[in-house]
Amino acid sequence: MPFVLLRVRSLYSVGSGISSPRDICAAARRSGYSAIALTDVGGTFGYIEFHPAARQSGVKPIYGVSFRLRSDDEAESAAGEAWATLPPMVPT
Repeated sequence: MPFVLLRVRSLYSVGSGISSPRDICAAARRSGYSAIALTDVGGTFGYIEFHPAARQSGVKPIYGVSFRLRSDDEAESAAGEAWATLPPMVPT
């Protein structure tokens, strides 16, 4: 069974990633991966660059997103509102 990295962050995850989606896909191909996931924090901004880069590199693109939730009481009261505002492409 092939191994696939499912938690990869690009430069679109400010403070968490430094590589461009194009560089990530090229590195995945050089490392022999058949697929790679892009799971940036707080948004899907890197998808526009990620999709063609993955196809050009010959790796299957897998799309994800990571959200950071606060653990204080204010976050709990706002959680219902936050889930209602997620983009339709993010399953809830």
